[in-house]
Amino acid sequence: MKMPQMIKRPGKKPERLYNYPERGEEETWDFERIDISQMPPDIQKEFEKANKTTRLLNWDSPIPPWEEEKLEVRSGQIISYITATTLSDTINRRNGRLIYMLDTVGNKLAGGCYMLREAGDESPPYLGWTQTFDEYQHQGLGERRLALMNAYCKKVYDAHLHSSPNAYDNSKSLWDKLRRSRRAERTRLLDKDGGQRFRFIK
Repeated sequence: MKMPQMIKRPGKKPERLYNYPERGEEETWDFERIDISQMPPDIQKEFEKANKTTRLLNWDSPIPPWEEEKLEVRSGQIISYITATTLSDTINRRNGRLIYMLDTVGNKLAGGCYMLREAGDESPPYLGWTQTFDEYQHQGLGERRLALMNAYCKKVYDAHLHSSPNAYDNSKSLWDKLRRSRRAERTRLLDKDGGQRFRFIK
């Protein structure tokens, strides 16, 4: 007797924690200055760990302590913590600014990213790395992270966030998704592999 085929039903998609603003609406972000002591202990530890363990691609520079202002940005269930420091690459004779952001959902670490801006260079600020932990995948955190970093770039540098100039870039699929949603566009700038770089536009 032929057994009936089992139909695999798709699992329920997780609820999105971030959605794009409606067409014609401006997205607003409230950057609140805080002291590091106001951050959750786990976030403080993550920032401290980054100083000791993180090595930046194509930068021969350790990460100094996070000496610059600390910012908190809240939207719905998501709270983001942002800090920054100055980099000095003595071998390649260049300086830059590293901006590091961590996201929490319900006081649990959900992911993060870092962004770089080279000093004395006309190149735009760019995303160096981004990650969303498995538990929070497909809930809009990656799109929100880039939107927030773009708002930070416009606030601090009067410039738009760009994708990385490095050939290795773990966010290319995210950038392409934003392009299809008309929140990003390809530029004439090329990465080190000859591919077109992206620019966040809204």
